[in-house]
Formats: sequence, structure tokens, C-alpha cells
Amino acid sequence: MVSVSRLLADTGQYRLLFFAQDAPQRCANVVTAHIDPAQCRQLQQWVVMAQMAPNTSQFGLSRSQLKNELERLKPQIIAKIESLYNIGSTDL
Repeated sequence: MVSVSRLLADTGQYRLLFFAQDAPQRCANVVTAHIDPAQCRQLQQWVVMAQMAPNTSQFGLSRSQLKNELERLKPQIIAKIESLYNIGSTDL
């Protein structure tokens, strides 16, 4: 997907192929669509961001990292919830 986005950003255009519905199903028409330069720059930024993002194909590793981060933050989360609701208060 990154290579397609990079190619679109670099060329600034793509082709739409129109096929006949009846036999023979050959390409009947080709139209070139142009991409606005601002959108090309945005595509280039997305490509750079995608290349810098961690590889998400390792789901087990990602899940493990998320679980570890949750365990690290859990005491802070619990303390915040307790402070919001005054849990643990002996005033009944």
C-alpha cells in the first residue's frame, strides 16, 4: 500500500480504465485523473509516517506491549477512579 501511495504522490495522476459490459470485455476507454498538488504532498507525508511506524504484522508483540503498558498504568488509573468516586472512604 505504501508503494502505491508513493507512486500516486510522485506522479500526481492515475488512470481509470473503463470496460465494456458486453463481450468482448476489453478496455473501452481510459481517462487520466489528476491529483491536486496539496493532496500529493499529503500522500507523501503519509508515506513517510507509515515508514516510521512500527511493523504491525507482529500482532503478538503488539498485544504484549499494550498489555505491559496497561499493567504499568493500572495503578494510576485505579487511583484516579478512586479519587473521582471517593472509593475506599469509610464515610457511609
